[in-house]
Amino acid sequence: MNFKIANHLLGSSALLGMLVLGVPAAVAADGEVPGNVLEIAGGGGWVKGDDAAYAKRYQLNRDGFGGIERLLYSATGDNGTLSIEARALAGNNDYLFKLLFVNDERGSFEIGYREFRTWYDGTGSVIASGLATANGRAVVSLFDDMLTIDRSQFWMDGMFKSGEHFKFHLRYTHNERDGQKDSTSQADTTFTGGKGTRRIAASFYDIDEKQDLVEFDATYTAGAWEGVGAIRWDNREVSHARNMRRRALEAGQDRSISHIETNDSDLFNARGYIRQEYNEQLTFNAAYSHTKVDTVLGGSRVVGPEYYSEWNPTWANRQFRDEGFFDLTGESETKLDVWNINAVYTPTETFVFVPSLRFESESREVVSEFAETNFTAARVATVHELEVLSERKWDEWAASLEGRYTGVKNWVFIGKALWTEGDGEIDEDRLDHSHVSLINRDTLISKWTEKYALTANWYPARKVNFAFIYSFWNRYTDYDTLSTSANSSLTSGDRYPAFLKSLDLTTNDFAVRMTLRPASNVMLVSRLDLQKTELDANQIGLNLIEAGKYDTMVFSQSVNWNPSSRVFVQGMINYVEDTLHTPANDVTGAGANLALEQVNDYWAASISVGIAVNEQDDLLLNYDQFFADNFVDNSTVSVPYGLDRKDHSFGATWVRRLNDRTKISLRYAYAKNKEASSAGLNDFEANLLYGKLEYRF
Repeated sequence: MNFKIANHLLGSSALLGMLVLGVPAAVAADGEVPGNVLEIAGGGGWVKGDDAAYAKRYQLNRDGFGGIERLLYSATGDNGTLSIEARALAGNNDYLFKLLFVNDERGSFEIGYREFRTWYDGTGSVIASGLATANGRAVVSLFDDMLTIDRSQFWMDGMFKSGEHFKFHLRYTHNERDGQKDSTSQADTTFTGGKGTRRIAASFYDIDEKQDLVEFDATYTAGAWEGVGAIRWDNREVSHARNMRRRALEAGQDRSISHIETNDSDLFNARGYIRQEYNEQLTFNAAYSHTKVDTVLGGSRVVGPEYYSEWNPTWANRQFRDEGFFDLTGESETKLDVWNINAVYTPTETFVFVPSLRFESESREVVSEFAETNFTAARVATVHELEVLSERKWDEWAASLEGRYTGVKNWVFIGKALWTEGDGEIDEDRLDHSHVSLINRDTLISKWTEKYALTANWYPARKVNFAFIYSFWNRYTDYDTLSTSANSSLTSGDRYPAFLKSLDLTTNDFAVRMTLRPASNVMLVSRLDLQKTELDANQIGLNLIEAGKYDTMVFSQSVNWNPSSRVFVQGMINYVEDTLHTPANDVTGAGANLALEQVNDYWAASISVGIAVNEQDDLLLNYDQFFADNFVDNSTVSVPYGLDRKDHSFGATWVRRLNDRTKISLRYAYAKNKEASSAGLNDFEANLLYGKLEYRF
């Protein structure tokens, strides 16, 4: 089915449905404003600077957009209620059509189509200081950095009631995703102003996805008992390609890579659920789910003169270690069974107790074959036919306990605890064409996880309340290697793939929130969140080390003020300190500064003022600002890190009610973005005009 024309087909279906049903339009009572709405809107921007950065930041087409922003229509007849919702904004590629018919006694039917666009910026990294490149820019520009992905969805949904006890639900959904987006994996170039070879050249993804989803469930309800049975079938066809150019525009070095990954997967899931209310104090719930996923794999990674090249062992610009593969074929099968039971027990009016238990069993088998390609130092091609086998089994138990206590005056306590224990085995082999094992690993894995959270809400006075939240999360994973092709001795220089012994991840999170009403027309909400995460790792033959430390602090403050019945003021500020530290940051000597401490500090603020000027006119003013200063030009030894961006925007919206049914809106907005970390390539100034006519009928 061509879903680009589905909206036209759905429009015809809607008209036909109204004619068949003979549903009259609803008539508003005297003095009552009709509930049906038609909004026609349009706008456009005048952008000075980078179009792609503007489109990504505000998700708007700079060349303008317009059409039906919203159509809501409903009518009630003897057979039920018909509702229509629609949107068609050309330029933004934003379309929606949904038709819903509801009969309170028998059920409902819905059909719809949705399509929208997401903009991305493919600028890539920039070396900002002292740069003189061959193309005269501070970045290797290889393609139009205005990238977009279009998403669409078509669905039909029906619910049917049979008597007082049975309810059936069937839904079909078709999803598509198509277009291009930027990638964080970048290619190497020597256009770096004399700083050597650096990986700063932008790459991009070609995205092509299709999904067909069928869901069915049946519900039986009788008094305090409820049972649900459901099945789900999910078919996905995925074809992704990451495209990059290595040493672009350099004579004898320029080559293109398309890393293609395809899979066609079928998922089948069957599940059941029962609920029994024994009395006012006790409710019991139990559920079971079985899932089976079959996937066919494919793909290639070919280095050649252009994207999507065929493998050619003698092409002119081939280089040492231009590794790739082709003719990838494979299959995988995954089975997952999950059992879950829990109870809700309320022994007193002030205490609620919820224990639960879950068991999960998973098995996965994968087999794939491909031809691995490479080039020697003499640029002679090598091709090895390889096979990869993988088998994984995993069992996991989880128990949780949740309680709520309100027995202390002005306090509410909520506690949660989760314990998870799992163990399994993973067996992996890489074989040559003679089925001789080249690399293998057979490992037992055990994991222990515990999570605890406590929330205390305190209401000391009518105008103020506090919330205190603390959570602790620890996950310990142990790896016991049964057999491996690696040399695990202390003098070995290559322990791949069996070098890890254990990982221990610990997170502490504390937050406090205060809600204060100093006056009847003022509300303040303050929040402080502190999070600390540590990762300890132990490799075979080495001591336990702190492999990573992640610290975050978030402070936010909001204010709502109504100085009069005609004026409101809303303000907000967020401040974030975010740091990731690893042992690589402390390396000295030749490796110093290759990996820097990752800092992501920023603050954002906004304020909105609304004024009811008179009975016909409203005015809304808003201002937003964002500031980040984390950029480090580390290009002398590595690549640039971090973000240095300052942007702010101002908007004014005027709304005038022409009568009870009609009003118009006009909006002007100004935005400015400056990014030192992109050497000005993402800077822009934009002026936006927008208008809307709303009519109720």
